[in-house]
Amino acid sequence: MNASSNEIRVSLKGGLDTLSRLLKVASYIRDLSTFLVDTKGMHYRSLNDSRTSLLEIEIPPESFSEFVVGSARKFTVSSPDILKRLSRGKKDDDIEIRLDAEGISLFLGTERKRTYLLSVVEEDCWFSGELKVNFTSKVVVDAKIFKEMCSDVSVESEEVTIASLEDVVELSASSDTGRAVVQLKKTNNFVRRFEVSGEAKSCYKIEPLLKFLDLLQPRTVTLQYATDTPLVISCILPKNYCSVSMYQAPIRIGNEDAG
Repeated sequence: MNASSNEIRVSLKGGLDTLSRLLKVASYIRDLSTFLVDTKGMHYRSLNDSRTSLLEIEIPPESFSEFVVGSARKFTVSSPDILKRLSRGKKDDDIEIRLDAEGISLFLGTERKRTYLLSVVEEDCWFSGELKVNFTSKVVVDAKIFKEMCSDVSVESEEVTIASLEDVVELSASSDTGRAVVQLKKTNNFVRRFEVSGEAKSCYKIEPLLKFLDLLQPRTVTLQYATDTPLVISCILPKNYCSVSMYQAPIRIGNEDAG
C-alpha cells in the first residue's frame, strides 16, 4: 500500500502488551519520549536527566502487521499519557498508530475498538551523540537468574561491581557490615553465551538494571562491558522482535571495591 508523503500508519497485531512494556521503560528514562519512524522501522534513543542511563529501542518493520511510512519523521509524546490510554485495553489487543498533521490517533482493541487522539509535544528528546564502546566481556544469561543475582547483592549496597575472569563473571557488593558475592560460570546451564577476552571490573547502580528487567520481563539478557566502560544490557522481546538496549555509566574506578 502506498503512503502519502506525510502519512504514517503502523499496526502491531496483539501488540498492546509489547508497546506498554517499551513505554514503561522509556518513561523510566524520562517522561517525554521522542520516536523516529522511517522505512527501517520505529526507533527511540534518549538519555536520562542525570546522563547516566541511555536507552535505545529498535522496532523493525517485520514487527508490524502493517507498516506504512511516507517519509521519515520524529515525534515526541508523553509516555505516561499514552500508558493511561493503553491501560484501557487488554494485553493481547491489536494496536494501530496513525500520525498526521493533526497529531496522533491511537486505536486499541480486536473486537471492541477504542480511539484516542493525542497531541504531539514540541520538545525533541532524541539523543544524537555517538556511542563508541569497546567491550572485553559478552555474556548472555537467563533474565530471571540475572535479576535474582542483582537482588542477592542489593541487600548490601545500591551498587554492584561486575568482574570478569577467564571462566567466571562475579557480581559483588559491600556495606559497612558485610559483603555479598555471586557468580556466573561459563558452564552454568543458564548461561547461553560466554565470551571473555580479558579481565574486566566496573561498578554500576543496581536500580536501573532491576528496572530494565522488571519492566521488560525478557527471557534472556545480553551483558557487554569492559573495565570502566558503560555496561550495555540488552534483550529482544520474542513476540514482536523489538530490541532494547540500555547503556549504564560506570560509577567507580574499576580496580576499587564497591561499597
